[in-house]
Amino acid sequence: MRLGVYVPPVIRGIFHPGDRIDRLTFFYYGLILILIQYVFPVLLLGPGLFAADLPTGLAIFRDSVQMVIGLVVLYGQFCLYAKRLHDINLPAIVAMLLFSGLFVELFLPVTAADFDPMTAAPLTWQATAVSLVDKAVTVGQLFLLIIPGLRRPNRYGFSSSGIELPRSKPLEG
Repeated sequence: MRLGVYVPPVIRGIFHPGDRIDRLTFFYYGLILILIQYVFPVLLLGPGLFAADLPTGLAIFRDSVQMVIGLVVLYGQFCLYAKRLHDINLPAIVAMLLFSGLFVELFLPVTAADFDPMTAAPLTWQATAVSLVDKAVTVGQLFLLIIPGLRRPNRYGFSSSGIELPRSKPLEG
């Protein structure tokens, strides 16, 4: 008999980087992460803690909770990207490219003053770099939603959709 903590399949599905998932599951799990990021803090802290005139201690507590939830969601996104890439037969390290926008924005701080207020066009090379990387990351995320996975087993496991194409027979005659 194995003793342990029961982990619901949805939680394991989101926060475990192994295995494979199909496009629809990737989309649904992504929606769950959005709910965790935006709805869970309000349920946990209550809508009153999001007022603008909070005492400093409560504002720090609220921001700390939001930061922890944000880190959990980032880890969940990485796991989903890794699973989806596994379905396409690519390694999980490629998922780090989808987080390149986060790293670029950390090392190239860009403010609203770096963009034209009328057209939102970038005015500095840093703003241009961040804008280009953000567009590339968006294309990569759309790639994960559009490109179908392999229908046969690969080095990351069996097909996530449960459909396996029959092997073709050589032509006779």
